Amino acid sequence: MSTQKIAVALINGTGTLRADQMTEATDNLRNRLTAALGEDVVIQQVDWARALREKQYALMDTFDGVDLKLRYTALRNFVLNFVGGMLAYQPTSDNPQPYQDIHQAIAADLQILAANAGAQAPLCIIAHSLGAVIMHHYLDDLQQGTAPHMVKAVIGDTPLEQGETLVALYMLGAPLGLYAMRLADFGSPIVFPAPKLREHYPVAHHPDLTSEWINFYDRDDVMAYPISRLNDAYRQRVRDVHVNVGGMLDNWNPASHMAYWGDKDVIAPIVAQMVKVHAAVNT
Repeated sequence: MSTQKIAVALINGTGTLRADQMTEATDNLRNRLTAALGEDVVIQQVDWARALREKQYALMDTFDGVDLKLRYTALRNFVLNFVGGMLAYQPTSDNPQPYQDIHQAIAADLQILAANAGAQAPLCIIAHSLGAVIMHHYLDDLQQGTAPHMVKAVIGDTPLEQGETLVALYMLGAPLGLYAMRLADFGSPIVFPAPKLREHYPVAHHPDLTSEWINFYDRDDVMAYPISRLNDAYRQRVRDVHVNVGGMLDNWNPASHMAYWGDKDVIAPIVAQMVKVHAAVNT
């Protein structure tokens, strides 16, 4: 008898990180998940940034002239990447295209994940930095039925693609708290656990299935903030976990923002929960 696979979506947080670089950055997590679950875990990189990457490269090149003599090049590139990506992502009445393009890219990759893991596979989303904000918007659009028409055309009708099997959501270094400043009462979280999760995995048949939404943040990471304190709705749905990520060179400063993917204090609880979910849906 075949077992139910677990679907894991990895969401990159920086627009200029190429697919091969993302794979390298998440090697530790991938290896631990595979060691624990073997072929029963299907991992898909969701590369939303391909919709913006060329434009970001072009913008960086524009400001790279030796005649400008701009200082702090590495820091400037980070700011251009992070802030530029966030600004470009926001839809405007005269230019909704980047928002739509990014969400179409997500839908296309989740379609691949559903095909490989199974239409009803429990879905775990692990999202870093700006990617966590984008995925929160994407999931909210799914739940509210507000996805742009161009995006709806790409989203399949499988439970996984509809977000109905979302069982775990992990945010790493998420700036959701910063983004919340533009919203009344700091905004509203997605409904979690997924409202239809138990329709696909009834309590009577899978009593041990548990869901969790964890926001991992490092106090030295100036891009990451606790989000359970934003309002009561967030407090009821998400748990903030402080971690000290990185090595000797970056665990004490803002460079820690790029160190979540390889940190054992982030990886270990995620893998442990996926093992529990796998056991629960295969009882």
